[in-house]
This record gives sequence, C-alpha cells and structure tokens, in this order.
Amino acid sequence: MNPVTSTRMTPSLFFLIIGNARDAQNLELLRRVGITHIINVTETVPLPFKRSVPFIYLHLPASDTTNQDLRPSFDRAVQFIDEARKRNGIVLVHCQAGVSRSVAIVMAYLIHSTKKYTVLNALEFVQNQRPVAGPNLHFMGQLQRYYNELHNRGLAPFPQNTASPAPGAATAPPPPRPVPPSLSTSPFSSHPCFRTVPSSVDAVFSILDFDFTK
Repeated sequence: MNPVTSTRMTPSLFFLIIGNARDAQNLELLRRVGITHIINVTETVPLPFKRSVPFIYLHLPASDTTNQDLRPSFDRAVQFIDEARKRNGIVLVHCQAGVSRSVAIVMAYLIHSTKKYTVLNALEFVQNQRPVAGPNLHFMGQLQRYYNELHNRGLAPFPQNTASPAPGAATAPPPPRPVPPSLSTSPFSSHPCFRTVPSSVDAVFSILDFDFTK
C-alpha cells in the first residue's frame, strides 16, 4: 500500500481538511465528515458529484511541477474558503496525493487569514497534522512571494512580541525577514520542517481548532 495515497483526510482547522483524489471521490466519506465545499487542485481528477450532489466546487487546475504558477490561485482559494466559513461549511482541499498542491493552498489561507504566520510557521502547523505534507520548493517560493506581498500591503505583519519582558527574562529571537525566493538558494530546503515523504505514515484523524482571535 502506498503510504502517501493511503493517508487519511487530515483536518488542518475545524472547517478545513486536506485530502487526496481518492477522498474526493468517496461520497460516503464526504457525507460522513460533513464536507460542503471542495477545492480540486488537479488537472485530471474529475468532479464526480458536481451535478448530482449539492457540494460547492472550486476547480483550480494545476500540476505538481516546477513550471506551475499557483500564485493566481491563492486569492481565489482564500475567498472561497472564507465564504464557506460564513456559511458554517467544511472545505476539503485535495490534489492527487494531498501532499504538495493542496497543502500549498491551505498554507496560503493560513498566511492570509491568521495575519501572523510566516511560510515556515504555516508549513509546520500543517505538518503537525499531516506529516506527509510537503509542497515542492517552487510552490514554497511562490508562498514566500505571497507572504511578502501581503506584508507590503500591511496584511501579514511580522510576528512580534510587543509586551515588555520581565527583568532578567530571556527574549525570543526576532522573526526572519522575507527572503527573495530562489530555487538555487532556497531558505526552505535545509529547514527541519521541510522534509521528504516518510517511508511509512500512520496519519491520525484529529481536529485542531485554531483560534484566529489570538
């Protein structure tokens, strides 16, 4: 059994779930989990229930290659997910394996909506829930550019501790500044959160309720 494609759907937030192509075509599973909205980030996986079942679809055709530009899809996905939240919906974001394209979309949502996450913060958050998660380096560079754009517009401030530390207390190191993305000198390739897919995975279906107010 392929350890990647056999990984079960993983809730990243209480309303946002990452899955693979098989999950997206399992009607019983979709109904049991309560999925109302589906983002399909593939070129080839069909939308099997678009006409017969009342799911709301967003199709973002993309390939998991180094010449694929996902950046135009980030804003569309964020808007779609926010609309689903307003309707108390649950969104499944899927690609073929639930490892790269779908994870990049969820990371973009975290970066935009939390107003505090850097790219690596978002990756670590998702990998804590879904260990197989790992967007390709090209997508990581696009996410960094997206973060930089939001920061320049005042929508993604660097995480800062504004409280004065107690006398003698250790202070946290400052957050990293934006790094111009380059595949040849990627700031992500050596980071412990960016890793190859493990040889065996036993994903746990667990829900983490992220508090956007903090």
